[in-house]
Amino acid sequence: MPDSDAKADAWIDQNRELAALWPNITRKGTPPEDADAWKDRPGKATSLSREPGTP
Repeated sequence: MPDSDAKADAWIDQNRELAALWPNITRKGTPPEDADAWKDRPGKATSLSREPGTP
């Protein structure tokens, strides 16, 4: 029996790619003003950017 959820398999390659591009988060910052609007929004994965943000 695998020790992870099969639904996670679809994220492995994308996680590997974006983890190499984006900076590591080392401390908690202030949430964006529109965080609540994005909380339960479906389809957010299509909005992921290959351009890293500014810490």
